[in-house]
Parts: sequence; structure tokens; C-alpha cells
Amino acid sequence: MTLKESIQVQQTQLWLLRHGECEGGDILRGQVDVPLTRRGLQQMEHALNANLVFDHIYSSPLQRCAEFAKSFCQQQVTELSLQPNLAELNFGDWDGAGFDTLYQQHGDALTQFWNDPWTNKHLPPQGEPMVDFEQRVIEFIKQCASEHVGEKVLLVTHGGVIRCLMAWALSVQRSAGFYSQLAIAYASVIQIDIFVDEQGQLHPKLYWPTIG
Repeated sequence: MTLKESIQVQQTQLWLLRHGECEGGDILRGQVDVPLTRRGLQQMEHALNANLVFDHIYSSPLQRCAEFAKSFCQQQVTELSLQPNLAELNFGDWDGAGFDTLYQQHGDALTQFWNDPWTNKHLPPQGEPMVDFEQRVIEFIKQCASEHVGEKVLLVTHGGVIRCLMAWALSVQRSAGFYSQLAIAYASVIQIDIFVDEQGQLHPKLYWPTIG
């Protein structure tokens, strides 16, 4: 018996689109605000089926997401809402630095952070705690689920945000190694349907990969 058959539920359909290839080379992109390459914009344009119609569109305010989201909203004739809670993790002093430089200067600390980002002693200097990042992302998703029942919502966002939501949907939050072991390609499309039962409990269902 499925969830739908066992209890009366309401559903919100979330489509998560990661940004495309970015300028700046091989750097740690958190909240450093770099633009898309031309190829990156094309990747996003090809990621979604032209027949898809969304009721609401939210985007990270960082330009590698917002640039495409603004043009896509014009095609959809849908209002865009820029949502800071969909921004990538802030890596503090490491944000925007090249990976070669980071591993040369902070190799041990960076490895410890990737292995266990929830331990504060492994936090990048001046960086955003992972628990705060996950809380802001998941609280926004819960708000979306309650405000957009029966609707299809597009979220244009980042790899870290998508990994956070996949971990939440799979009930593997704070699992060491999950983020670093999960590959999310540029312009990936992930679908999460969120069912809300009569007691107000959320039941996410993950579709990955999905064909946009």
C-alpha cells in the first residue's frame, strides 16, 4: 500500500536545478559571486523540457543561478523570487580560493572538513556552520511545501543545497562523507515530491536523475 492509498495527503512538487559551468576555474565556490560561462548558460537552457510549466520559481540570488532564472521566468511569464536561503554554503576565508592553493596551505583542515563538516572545529575560518546552512535550507523547503500545495515549483540553486535536500529526503542527514561522495553535475535536475499527511507530517519522495 502506498502513502497516497493509506492516508489522505497533499502534495507539492519541487524541481531542483543546479547552475551550469562558471567562470573562475577550479575554485571553491560558496557565496563568491561568479557568472556563468556561455556554455554554463546553455547547459541550463537545455536542462529543462520546454513543455514544463511552473507555478512558482525561486532562485539563489547569486548570479550563476539568478542569470538563468530571470530569463527563464520571462519565458514562463512567471514572477521570480530571489531567495537567500537557496544560496550556497559560505566558506568564509576559503571562499573563492583555488583548490590547488587551498590544499597546499590548508590540506589537512580541508580534508577534515570534507570528511565531517558538522564538527565546528573543522569549520573554515569565518565560514557558515553546516548546521546553520542545513537549517535555513530545510526550513525554506518546509515553507514551500506548505505554501504551494498542489503546485509545481522550480528552485534554481547550488550543488550543496541539492545535496542537503537529498540527504533530508533520504533521511541520511549528517552522514559523514555523503556530500563529498554524491556527484551532482552542472545543470542537474532533481525532483522531490513532498506529501503532507493529515497530521501535518512531511513525506519527501526523491526522483534522481529526472528528465527535465
